[in-house]
Amino acid sequence: MRNQAVLLIVIPLFASLNGCSSDSGITDTGGGGTGGGVADTLAPVVSITSPADGSGLPASLGIAGTATDDTEIDTVFFEARDLCGLALWSAHDLGPPYAATWDASGEQDGGYRVCMAAVDTAGNMSDWACVNVSKGTVAARLDGFWPKATYIGSRIKARGSGFGADDGSGRVSIFGHEATIEEWSDSAVTFVIPPGLPSDAIISMEVLVNCRWRLAGDIEIMPAGIIRLTDASTMEEFPCWNADGSMIYFCSTRSGNWDIWRIAVAGGEWQQVTSDPEPDFMPDIDPSSGEMAWMSERGVEGSYDIYHGYPICGPGGGCWEAPITADNDVNRAPAYSSQVYQGYSMVYGQFYDPDDDGSTVPTIFLYSGTAGHVELATGDNPSFSPNGRYVAYQNNDYEICTIEVGAGADPAILTTGYGDFNPHWGNNGRIVFHRNGIDGYIGLCVINPDGSGFETLLDQRWDQKDPAWSPDCSKIVFTGHRSGNFDIYVYDLP
Repeated sequence: MRNQAVLLIVIPLFASLNGCSSDSGITDTGGGGTGGGVADTLAPVVSITSPADGSGLPASLGIAGTATDDTEIDTVFFEARDLCGLALWSAHDLGPPYAATWDASGEQDGGYRVCMAAVDTAGNMSDWACVNVSKGTVAARLDGFWPKATYIGSRIKARGSGFGADDGSGRVSIFGHEATIEEWSDSAVTFVIPPGLPSDAIISMEVLVNCRWRLAGDIEIMPAGIIRLTDASTMEEFPCWNADGSMIYFCSTRSGNWDIWRIAVAGGEWQQVTSDPEPDFMPDIDPSSGEMAWMSERGVEGSYDIYHGYPICGPGGGCWEAPITADNDVNRAPAYSSQVYQGYSMVYGQFYDPDDDGSTVPTIFLYSGTAGHVELATGDNPSFSPNGRYVAYQNNDYEICTIEVGAGADPAILTTGYGDFNPHWGNNGRIVFHRNGIDGYIGLCVINPDGSGFETLLDQRWDQKDPAWSPDCSKIVFTGHRSGNFDIYVYDLP
């Protein structure tokens, strides 16, 4: 038999493991008659009594079952199939007790389906009843799927080992829908989620290897355009992109402490970026140099400071990190400028105590390597415009504002009457932010810097926050709270 591998995704709500259609030539021959009376249209009912589902496969397997009908059973059929549905053996019995014996001594190790059906004297055929049996130890392994959750029409990768080489015979079937296979190797199969599946649902997936081994896993079908990159019991928040959009940085409690991690958008393992005993939060990446800035509690006791540097060393070394602030205040949310304007390369927020009386005021500061720290406006969560001339931020009334970099500039208020937070100014000139209270949830919105073009991007019935444009503005990464955890999601814009 050819080396064939099949990925089969089953939704248990609709698909039963105890019923399947036959690949043999047996069909329902029609309604027949009962000698001039009312036509017999009721099909028989069958049940396999032996073997039990999940049994092992011996060299000789006895199969037995029951068949009932409102009139009379004509023939009972038995089949043994591989997991792709191909019949390997068949037999029939004309009278009770209905039984057959399958000589399986020459079969390979793997899983099989043993099935039974009946036809009555009027030609009505029952559904096939099937149970699973197996021989030997599973040689293949399914480690999981990437991304963790995805949408119809997107690519997904099944990862593991022992899938076999690509000989062109593999196929992917998801709840009866054929999917397009893009890559097939012994360790991974990449395919596209086909149309016709229910959205916003968790489905169980089965990988069939060589039509012999069934490997199960779960994946979530997301609303259109959304994928979930992380799926952990820990908290993941405040994501940002690297310069070319291939990597996402975020903070997580995965290590037992708040640290900065990163993950490739195309798939891969998490990589820890910081590992200081003190908490690290809110990373941002310089689009020109790849340098990272973040807020950390590792500075002055009881305060947070802005750090920058290269925590991960490259092949040639060169890793370093150093503070930009060192005071008793809470410094947070650093953001680099794509283009340096008037010498300012970074902007950040600070809960600032100007009178040293214990009362803090959220304040936006600019940072220059030569001019130092310059107060810009009252607010928090700042972001530079692409040309570095303006800064978007949220003011103390939770309105999205913009202000020009320079002394004496007045802010422009873009939104009023809502709870708007965390603006991020994209290279397309638009500002994305999250808004509280959209049908009781947190949603993502965009607006032009002149206050026009407001649009709600995502208003799913769960919380979406902390958005950031990808460098090419084709995607938005955000923190989502969907399944009891905060995870990192990517929205692929239509």
